[in-house]
Amino acid sequence: MAYRQGLVKHFGSGLWWSTEASGECTSTGVPAGCSWRVVKELKRVGKLCADASIGSFVEKADRRGCFAGCGPDASNSSSACWIDCFFSTLLGPNATQNLNGTGALPVADAIAAWERPFKSDSQAEGGCPPI
Repeated sequence: MAYRQGLVKHFGSGLWWSTEASGECTSTGVPAGCSWRVVKELKRVGKLCADASIGSFVEKADRRGCFAGCGPDASNSSSACWIDCFFSTLLGPNATQNLNGTGALPVADAIAAWERPFKSDSQAEGGCPPI
């Protein structure tokens, strides 16, 4: 089964899937045991830039003033308050109890924010330079 090649972590009721080098299909065929391959790399960006772009989008979308309530941690993306505000703004204020989407940001807006670092090299536009 191909899934044995990845690393699955359980977080509460959710899962996080990570590909591992040992599962990469490196030839034009499909070698036994491989489970993923890079089809085409359009642009590679740095994690810090992408995180800042998406974080800035979510902070600006906060209509409840959650981030402002974090006091000195309002811009500290590693603080528990900032993380809680990020997810409650993105997924809705009751996202820790259920994911019904009530109060969540529109999916199209979240997708656009995720893609923005790759669509532009200008950080002023939410883009990231290629690395």
